[in-house]
Amino acid sequence: MSEFVAGCVGVVAFDPLSRKGSFVLSAEDRRSWPVTVTRRGILSVASPPRATAERFLECIQIFRDIALDKCPDGNFARPLELTAEDVRRWRRRHAVSALNYGTGQ
Repeated sequence: MSEFVAGCVGVVAFDPLSRKGSFVLSAEDRRSWPVTVTRRGILSVASPPRATAERFLECIQIFRDIALDKCPDGNFARPLELTAEDVRRWRRRHAVSALNYGTGQ
């Protein structure tokens, strides 16, 4: 039996023309919300800045955390859009460098 994890990410897509990424965020009660990450949001997440599918996938857990942080009560009334400002706020609040995220440093 598989265990359901709060804030799971599913159905990930990247649009190479607009350089926006999107994913579906699922909550504990099995509700799900579409999340879009703007090109500037992807550029802001790590250095050097790259708005590529690879960078989007590399940082998908960071975007999940930012989306959960943006709506801490899990009450997503409408689809979320994550911007560069959301990334900056999250990084300031958590004092985490995306390059060190998940590396134990």
